[in-house]
Amino acid sequence: MERQNNHIIDLSDVTFLIPLRIDSDHRKNNLAVLLGLLNRDFKTNIIVLEADKTQLYHPSQEIKNLAYHFIYDEDEIFYRTRYINKMIAISSTPYIAVWDADAIAIPCQVADAVDTLRKNAAVMAFPFDGRFYEVNEVLGKLFCRVLKYDVLLNNLAIMNLRYGYYMTGGAFMVNREKYVAAGMENENFYGWGDEDNERVKRMEVLGLPICRVQGPMFHLWHPRGKNSWFASKETELLNSHEFLKTCKSSN
Repeated sequence: MERQNNHIIDLSDVTFLIPLRIDSDHRKNNLAVLLGLLNRDFKTNIIVLEADKTQLYHPSQEIKNLAYHFIYDEDEIFYRTRYINKMIAISSTPYIAVWDADAIAIPCQVADAVDTLRKNAAVMAFPFDGRFYEVNEVLGKLFCRVLKYDVLLNNLAIMNLRYGYYMTGGAFMVNREKYVAAGMENENFYGWGDEDNERVKRMEVLGLPICRVQGPMFHLWHPRGKNSWFASKETELLNSHEFLKTCKSSN
């Protein structure tokens, strides 16, 4: 499915879930760009959940069908899996899209991913083929100013693939009911690390079909703070152990 003549793509049966911890002005600006694009390109639903000691995001009335939730949280580590599950619990559409605040995907790829879910051809669908390009600060500023996807697509040669050719994070879309039955997010993952790989491996172990749509996705630059790395060596070991448990369950 392609977006023709600037027509808005109907994704009214989808809710975009965006877990949020604003740790820099870049993160805040990237979120504003993402929400503006979702509002421009789709007829859809959006939930933003911010968890922090202070509310730093204030919803714009210009964004349609946006539900915003703030949870007071003194923990320096952002418990991403738990907050995603909270958003899944309050969402009501047949399909959900779990989305990083800095992730940008081409609209026709998003629509194609949703179509695979609607046709029951997949339970989990990625709106990209595994290539998650890192958009540098200069190119990111240009894209955020003009909001044209060609700025990104025409400059793949100067971008890095931070996570290789098979990224499992950034954004994914699922059949909500079947994902809930599959356990949703694994809350044994605390903070950053391995939860994306475990999620995909668990779907494979359960025999649930996964689809990837042809085309790249893009990550807008931001400073990498505490929640962009393992919180500690202990957390790294615990998260890695949890991932290995899922891998072993397929034997």
